[in-house]
Amino acid sequence: MKDSEALKITVILDGEHRKRLKTSSSESARSFRQEAKIRIEDHLKLYASIAKVGSRLERN
Repeated sequence: MKDSEALKITVILDGEHRKRLKTSSSESARSFRQEAKIRIEDHLKLYASIAKVGSRLERN
């Protein structure tokens, strides 16, 4: 896959994570998909890796 090609993924969120995404997307006036996309892009820009929720290594 070339860097310019899009990647489509399916993510299942339930419980508290779904509620947080719903709240944040509502507050930002973005759709669930737009909110998830911007949050994933932001996370990948800031962090080099993640071991588990709350345990991550920042990029240099």
